[in-house]
Amino acid sequence: LKNSPSIKVGIGIFLSRIVGLIREALFANFFGNTIYADAFRSAVRIPNLLQNLFGEGVLSACFIPTYSKIVERDKSEGAKLAISVLYSLILILLILSILGIVFSHELVTILAPGFQPEAKNITAELIQILIPGISFLVLSALCLGILNSHRSFFLPYISPVFWNLIIIAGLCFFMISHNDHQSIKRLAWIFSIASFGQFIIQVP
Repeated sequence: LKNSPSIKVGIGIFLSRIVGLIREALFANFFGNTIYADAFRSAVRIPNLLQNLFGEGVLSACFIPTYSKIVERDKSEGAKLAISVLYSLILILLILSILGIVFSHELVTILAPGFQPEAKNITAELIQILIPGISFLVLSALCLGILNSHRSFFLPYISPVFWNLIIIAGLCFFMISHNDHQSIKRLAWIFSIASFGQFIIQVP
């Protein structure tokens, strides 16, 4: 395994998919096909735009190739670039998160039309909780790019397993009642905590 990055990546992705399937099964068991399940899925999808734009878009297309080339020439310069991008990304995500929280109801109206007023309100509340968590997933994608550039593959691809395990633990131990407003909000907080965990485990 030591000299086989593809195997490490494959194991990480495989384990992530398995625990992700367990997570989805537990979610379906608790919330089924209810208004709360629909609101949660929509609330996750809306801030996921941040992850798709920054985590899988800008970082993959621009930062990682540039960082890899600089690191090959001068590791200290690579470190300066990584820190600069990290601070810039934190600032951008902070601004967008504040805007997302303030205009959460408008986001639901634009990106999830057709919801009844109750579902819209629940979705907006969940977005306000979930946006910081999505921001940590974007920072986690930055960590993945940096670690891969330094030939470290297993940790960044196994970190989503910990994200899933935290959510699974939350579903098993903190969902006191099924299909209610407080339970789905509690799950949103667990999601954000898990996202922070996925980021922080890669930082050292």
